[in-house]
Amino acid sequence: MPSLLPLLIALLPALGRAPAAQSPDEPPAVQHPPAVQHPPAVQHPPALRIDGVEVPADVYARWLVLNIGERQARIFGSEFHVVEREARAQGVDVTDEECARRVDQDLQERIEKAFGGRKADWLAELERTRRTEAGVRFQREVELRPHALAERIVAIDRVVPEHKIVRDWEFRYGRKGRRYDLSMTKVLVVVPSEDGQTREAWRARRDEVIEEGRQKALSIRARIAGGEDFGRVARETSDDPETRDHRGVPPRGFSHFGWPPRFLDALEELEVGQVSEPLYARGGWWIIRVNDVHVTPLDSVRDALRVRLEQQGPEPDEVAMVLERLREDAKVRILPAMYEDGGDPELAGPSQPVLEVDGEPVARSTFARWLVAVQGESMIQRFLEDFVIEREARQAGITVTQPEIDERLRLQLEMRIAEGHKGSRQAWHTFLALRDRTEESFTRALAQRVRTDLLAEKLLLRDRRVTPADVERAYAAEYGTDGERVEARWIIVLNRLEIVDPEWTREDLVRALSAASERARTVAADVVVRARSGEDFADLARQHSDDERTRAAGGRIPGRFRPDAYPETFGAALAKLKVGEVTEPLDYGNAWAVLQVVARRRVALEEVREELAAELATRRPSGAQVNAHRNALTQGVELELLPGLAPR
Repeated sequence: MPSLLPLLIALLPALGRAPAAQSPDEPPAVQHPPAVQHPPAVQHPPALRIDGVEVPADVYARWLVLNIGERQARIFGSEFHVVEREARAQGVDVTDEECARRVDQDLQERIEKAFGGRKADWLAELERTRRTEAGVRFQREVELRPHALAERIVAIDRVVPEHKIVRDWEFRYGRKGRRYDLSMTKVLVVVPSEDGQTREAWRARRDEVIEEGRQKALSIRARIAGGEDFGRVARETSDDPETRDHRGVPPRGFSHFGWPPRFLDALEELEVGQVSEPLYARGGWWIIRVNDVHVTPLDSVRDALRVRLEQQGPEPDEVAMVLERLREDAKVRILPAMYEDGGDPELAGPSQPVLEVDGEPVARSTFARWLVAVQGESMIQRFLEDFVIEREARQAGITVTQPEIDERLRLQLEMRIAEGHKGSRQAWHTFLALRDRTEESFTRALAQRVRTDLLAEKLLLRDRRVTPADVERAYAAEYGTDGERVEARWIIVLNRLEIVDPEWTREDLVRALSAASERARTVAADVVVRARSGEDFADLARQHSDDERTRAAGGRIPGRFRPDAYPETFGAALAKLKVGEVTEPLDYGNAWAVLQVVARRRVALEEVREELAAELATRRPSGAQVNAHRNALTQGVELELLPGLAPR
């Protein structure tokens, strides 16, 4: 799998630093090799500076296409490209200046709310996260543009829906156009809960407390109906602080929002000056007096409300409907040129289509610019790791071969299929197809990461030091206190799906996978019976094992059996067996395994010291260790983000 970074690293000076005298106005210090060179008239500003070495913007953009282009293509096609296409068809557009103004408003709001209006604090956060103000603005402008275009599309011949006119009418003038001036007082109802109380007892106590509150509210109403001043009574009796402190009058007026319909229906039945019966709402009983009612008929304000809504423009739900319609209909297809990097300069050129959206080609440069905008600064750490790993590996003379990459890809795909799709390659293919992806395209994208991961592993192994104490700990872990070496054979029977129907639901797939597992277990159980009846285990392995690496050798597992390399159940099962005995079928993720003990012997530490030391020195690092080492290699590296990362 070709990659831009080795070509770039190959051009660096021995210490990986650019000439100090280079002027910012001169061409970048690092030029493309002929295989990926653009025409001489095209000048690409630097996007990054790593330890003094300038990385041209097009190099970084093309790295983004190779590494994340395939998985970002559908987002680009369905959420950005189709909106641009629809806007062109409708004859609408949004200027860069308008997008910039909207971003200004969004950022000002964020700075005000999250940083108390202190822009310096926001900039400090950007610096900590390796972001720049220009990069954030560029990203936001590109992300905001489809929404702004969708607003323009909706605005064409837009008719304000009646329900939105009614909504605004009630928001401004009250439910059904009725706005009330009220006096209110509340009797709070609190239902106690006691330890060990049954539900029936709690309900009975609740009814008692509610009735007690209602009786108290009735007595308050009687005082008001008898002529006492409502404000004085409310100040003495209300359990609602706002009405109590304001003599029964809501300080901000009464709004119908948040009140239950039954309460509001009862309120509508009251005449001006009338005192209500106790009304239950918001955790208590209320006594209400209607002091005045202001009625605004809908027809009297309909035109004004409509004009106001038209001036405000389309609302988020209307915009979302347009975006969803365009998104659902979009068909995105990756083209082979997505992965061309080097070789044929025409296929690698900026105008070459790398994907299609509904059959319409999208040029590499168009897609790359979008990737730089929405992912450019977010992916810098990953690029920096790849850059430094390639540089360190080149200086150390460390390389990886295509067969090494292919083997690691095979292992990673097997693990992904086993863990995520119960071992069914058909199910995985169906999963990919639903996302307009194929195994080939997925593998191509994964290969970019695998290459630098393998280099990082070799760099880590180069620096690994094995001490005598490490060897002794490994001996105790592998052989235990009695120092026993176990050698074994196995037979693997995969859980195979006979068919995969794209119309299956998740439940259908689970049932099919369960049936496949049971079929495989039955085969494995039959193998156990035949082996225990005297048939040669090695012959059975050659006939029935699905493990290609050991089948020809009669299922013989190379070297000693290492419990740490297998599920715990394997080691526990073998520990109970004598030489020649076999296990019951053991669950092995997407397969069933049957193991046989071939040999047992005592091993002294000195017999295996060199073997263990070599094994510790060459043992493949875990994914977590590789990721940690990738990050560690970038510590102390000088990184600068340059204007080419946020082009205008």
